[in-house]
Amino acid sequence: MHKLKEAMDAVEIILVFVSSGGAKADKNLGEYAERALKMDKQFCSVAQKYCGLKHVVSLWQTVSIEFGRQLVLKGQEPFEQLDKGFSEALTRSHESALNRVLRSYDIDPLLGLLFEFIETHLRHSQSELEWPLIDTLQAFVDTHGISLGAKYFDQLGEVKLLNSQAVAVWKHIVVYQDKQRRGM
Repeated sequence: MHKLKEAMDAVEIILVFVSSGGAKADKNLGEYAERALKMDKQFCSVAQKYCGLKHVVSLWQTVSIEFGRQLVLKGQEPFEQLDKGFSEALTRSHESALNRVLRSYDIDPLLGLLFEFIETHLRHSQSELEWPLIDTLQAFVDTHGISLGAKYFDQLGEVKLLNSQAVAVWKHIVVYQDKQRRGM
């Protein structure tokens, strides 16, 4: 797991470099490696002929989310570099209300959205801990043009969660989904 984390950190650094260079998401990976990064043509494999930068970003997101899931299921911390103020525990009533809401959700998109929100927004912003999580999440979605059904926000808003509970919400959803998959 440690080597995977190191590899993901290296990819994240590369993605920051790529995004700061203004590369288009649909640009061919091989072409980008040759022209922008001045890498040898030998580096360009078959996969790079068919993959765009958006595919690399998507793969990084998928692997990062799965890595975070596995850490949670092993009792480890998936967001160790995040301000601990965002890791306030959920109350039993929050857990029960969240479970009721999750029964009607497609959980994977919600987990992906929350992961991205925690990693890109909470980690790098001055979000108030006591603000409603749903309001901050809705603003994040609106700002980034992410499309989700209104039910995600209507039903989650009823749970009355705070930004300070964002990590606990993500962990709770991971455990909930794992139990559902195992039929518990």
